[in-house]
Parts: sequence; C-alpha cells; structure tokens
Amino acid sequence: MHRTDPPALRKVLFVTHRIGVSPPGVGGWQRSKMFYDAARRLGPTEIVLVDSESANPIRDFEGAAERHVLEPDRFYLKRGIERQLIRIRRVLGNAEYAEEARLSDLVRRLAGDAPDTLVVIRYAKTYWRTGLWRRPRVTGPLICIDVDDRDDQRMTSRLTAGFGRAAAAAAQPYIRLFAAALKRRLARADLVCFAAGADLWSFAAPTRSVVIPNAPGHAPAELPEAKPSSSRALLFLGTFAHAPNRTGLSWFLRHCWRGILEKHPDARLRIAGYGPWEENMRAETKELANVDFVGAVDDLGAEYGASRIALCPGFEASGSKVKLGEAMAFGRAVVSTTASSRGYELPPGPALRIADDPEAFVAACCAYLADDALADRGGAEARRLQQETLSAAAITDRIEAELRALVCARSDAP
Repeated sequence: MHRTDPPALRKVLFVTHRIGVSPPGVGGWQRSKMFYDAARRLGPTEIVLVDSESANPIRDFEGAAERHVLEPDRFYLKRGIERQLIRIRRVLGNAEYAEEARLSDLVRRLAGDAPDTLVVIRYAKTYWRTGLWRRPRVTGPLICIDVDDRDDQRMTSRLTAGFGRAAAAAAQPYIRLFAAALKRRLARADLVCFAAGADLWSFAAPTRSVVIPNAPGHAPAELPEAKPSSSRALLFLGTFAHAPNRTGLSWFLRHCWRGILEKHPDARLRIAGYGPWEENMRAETKELANVDFVGAVDDLGAEYGASRIALCPGFEASGSKVKLGEAMAFGRAVVSTTASSRGYELPPGPALRIADDPEAFVAACCAYLADDALADRGGAEARRLQQETLSAAAITDRIEAELRALVCARSDAP
C-alpha cells in the first residue's frame, strides 16, 4: 500500500478544452469541476482553458492561483460548411490530433520538467495537442488524463448518426489505426481515467487506468415538493450542441411519441436545454401533439418537479451520460437506451427501465404513466441510488484518492 499523504506538490496544472466547461452547468462542465476540485486539494492550482475567447466559462472554478486562456486558432472561428470541410480534412490527415506549438509551449512553460508538478488534462485530444507524451517518463511532471468519452467510439457513433452504418463500417480500418495511435499516446501518461468500464483500456506498468463515472453536480439538498405522480409530462433535457442529444431526441419523436399518445393522450413531452431546439425540431414536431419547447432552464428543481419521468434516448456508445444521474438526483425515474445508461451499472428496478427498440421504449414510458405508485416508487429509489453511489462529492473524493495514490507511487519509487 502507498502512503495516503503525498509529498507537497509545487504546482497542479489543470488543462481543459472549452467544450469541457461550456456552457457552464452542463454535463462536461460538471465532470470538469469534479476533476478540478479534486486536483486543487493536492496543491496550488493553475487553470489552462484551451480554444476559448474568455475566462468566463471557468468563473465558478474557485481557488485557482492563476487562469490562462489560449484563444482559438482560425479553424475554430470558422462557421457552417467551411468549418465542416476543414474538420474532415483535419481528421483524414490526423491533424486534429497533432501537437500544437502554442499549446505545447504554454503547458511546458507552466509545468516545467520537475517531478513535483501534477498535470491533469481533460480529454485525450487536448493531451495529444500538448505534446506532453514526449516528456521524460521518470523525472518529468506527473500526468493524469481524463479521457471521458473515448475518441474512437465517438468517431464511429458520429459517422453512424451522420452517414449511416455502412459509412461507419467502411471507416473502421482507419478508426482502428487511430485507436492504436491514441492508445500509444495515452500509455505515456501516469494515470488514465475513463467514464465507463466498457471503455477501459489497460496499459503496461507504470501507467494505470481507472473508471471514474459521471455524477451530477446539481444534486439538490431536498427533492422537489411535487411527486412524480402529480405530473403527466415526460422530460427530455439536454444541450442541442451535443450531437447524441439531437439524434436521440429525433429517434424518440419519429418512433415513440405517437405510440405513447395513443395510449395516454393526456401525456406531454417537455424538451428543455441550451440551444435552438424549437427551430431545428419544428419539422419533426409540427404534426405531433403535446410537445412543449422549454428552452434553457435556470431552475432545474422546478423543471424536474413538473415532470413524471426523464428520458435518455441516446445511441452514442461511449462514456456515461450525466443527464441520467441528474434526473435520479432530482427524484425522477428514467427510461433510457442501453447506450445512455453505460457506466452506471445500476441494478434493475423501478428507478431505471432500459429499452432499445421503439416498442419497448413506448411500453416502458407507458408503464410509468399508467401507474402512479410505480412513478413515485421509481423516483424515490432513483434518489436513494444516486445519493449512495453517484453523488458529486463521492466521485470527487474518489478522484482525489487516485491522484494522491499517483503522487505517492512516484515518491515511493526507487
């Protein structure tokens, strides 16, 4: 066993891309906040925010000794089709995962080459761009990478969503080569974190890999006053910019909502979250009844309190989805696809129903609509499970323990 009290660190450097903290409060931001809060318990901490035009997204990341903002290059200032064409060229040429001089120089200057520095980086792509995989393995700074959703799996999911299964299958030889290169880079880190056990890669010593599940950062101290059975609304809450949210909701609207209304014509669907949901989903909802577009939500407690259950109809098979744990924290049962429940490994029961085809998804939703006692029991069980195993405080403590063990292992090495 290693000592639990590591030697003092000169500095902790927390590096994240802007997608990990923007918009504030959403899933990526919540995971970044847990890693940041855990890291700063080990020593004076500085933040590097990559590809952002300001430090606003990290204004709630308290206690940082300094904040450094690396503005986006010209690619990130492009819009629309031009940006997508550049992205395709970059991916095919592996340029999106190339070392970037501006970022590499900044991180190397801040981290230095001393072993008493810990660098915590959100996302494998950001790590790749820093070039820290070239550092001296024994004498350089300690490196922890939070992969979160594995990049190769996201590539497959996005190709499937955008171009179909045939295109994704045709791209697999390239994606396998990319995954092998990514794994070689990650093997140069000291600690690699994944969001789900199904994503876990093992590495040769001394590199360790661990599973750090997602947890909601907005868990309320008390449940909404309204019981689930008091509402007839099904809630979908997610950010429009996240592609799996769009494809998942589109699937639900096309294949499930009419079937639910046939059995429960008084049911309502509430679509909430950042982004232009209404204008982009208008074509798919113009002939559907009882669909409400809520927009961005300031009071999550009120929104969950106005809902009977929450929906997680995503199909991207990578990482784990914060929205599932968040709904449970607010005392609402969840109907989810297998992909959206990855990483939680919850026991079967009233808190969570899993369904991957339209008929089963409709049946699961209707079961809660038909049975007030089941809706209330499912909400109470969801809250209990979240508080016991998926609280942000518990996950932050787990991250801290892993980081402390990492620092102790370095100091104990001969």
